[in-house]
Amino acid sequence: MYDVDRASSAVDLHTKIRPATSYSKEAAAFRVSLGSPLLDITRVTYNEAGQPLPLLRCLLSPQCVHVGDRRLPLTVP
Repeated sequence: MYDVDRASSAVDLHTKIRPATSYSKEAAAFRVSLGSPLLDITRVTYNEAGQPLPLLRCLLSPQCVHVGDRRLPLTVP
């Protein structure tokens, strides 16, 4: 979870979800085998002037996260 500064007038949001591999530090933190797949989620919000606001970056286990997008269905008829 993260906070959004409502006074910043954030108008654009970019999210990238990429595959990642667990190395020794991450494997120990997530209690998974070395080399197990992880998700690297990076989110950048931009204000009206196009300047980036603070970056959100998370490394997550795909077994413990659900990613949903409510804008459009994944398949369009």
